Amino acid sequence: MRFATVLTAALLMAGCSAAVGPGSPVPAISPTPSLSATAAPPTPTPGAVCHGLAHVYNPGRLHVLASCVSVRGVIMSARQEPDGDLHVLLKVDADQRDPRGGRFTNGVNDAKQGGNLVLEPVCVGPVIQPDAVGACTGYHNPLVVPPPGTHVVVIGPWVLDAPHGWTELHPLEKVEVLT
Repeated sequence: MRFATVLTAALLMAGCSAAVGPGSPVPAISPTPSLSATAAPPTPTPGAVCHGLAHVYNPGRLHVLASCVSVRGVIMSARQEPDGDLHVLLKVDADQRDPRGGRFTNGVNDAKQGGNLVLEPVCVGPVIQPDAVGACTGYHNPLVVPPPGTHVVVIGPWVLDAPHGWTELHPLEKVEVLT
């Protein structure tokens, strides 16, 4: 038990360490009402059903801000990642508020993702990243992401990707095209 406590503490400290990779600084996270330590705990979006962090490799790197939310916006781009996930950018509609009343994005999303919310549907493509293989073994996500320019409602856990500093829906669980 003591080992598990020490291991957990070490992993938490590593997630807050000064480097993401060799020579790369951790991006500063702009404080926003949605990420404030004093904000009320988030509540899930009514009617949204999510399944946690199933099929996410190394889930400890993701800090859950709300267990299940729905967000409306426009798909801006999508690219395949080596871990089998897609990296999708969503321009959130201006009237959308996170469960705490703030923005779904933070300063790192602004600086590194063009102000867009990151969406990560997991296990949709080939997994070539060795530490991610186990998360997708025996599972292929049937989720289809529509092309850029499509107005959608998306559902998934809203998380802070600690190594990168931006917010995401990860794993993205549902995409509904709006007409």
